[in-house]
Amino acid sequence: MTNHFKPIVSSILFLCLFFVINAANAQVTRIRGTVYDSETKEPLPFVNVTLEGTNLVTITGFDGSFFLETRLVSRKMIASYMGYYKFDTVITPGTYQQFKIYLKSQTMQINEIVVTPGENPAFRILRMINKNKKRNDPTRQTLYTYEVYNKMEL
Repeated sequence: MTNHFKPIVSSILFLCLFFVINAANAQVTRIRGTVYDSETKEPLPFVNVTLEGTNLVTITGFDGSFFLETRLVSRKMIASYMGYYKFDTVITPGTYQQFKIYLKSQTMQINEIVVTPGENPAFRILRMINKNKKRNDPTRQTLYTYEVYNKMEL
């Protein structure tokens, strides 16, 4: 190859590489946000944030903030937390997005629990053991056998 074509070939290679890198970066989805309680407006720590249809999951920090970055394609983000309704929203793949999420608390009705006083079942067993102590004493028996299993590890 002559010296005359070397700058042109290197320029073409540079442009091709530039477009390939830009195309790859254009497919990256970046999502940043903070999750709050809808009533108190306080940040919620340890909320699960995931992209639907992927294995990508993160949890919010103590300040309720999270960050997701992926090349996987998903169109929905889901935030879930025990005691709160699930939140989902549509996202645009290949862009940077920022969210403020307000989770609404979910009330749960449970049946009444009744605690009544009574005897611990273990006490009945202990009384029976004490009652039969003399009858089951191995030294009073004329003949008895037992098996011993020892295991040593070094």
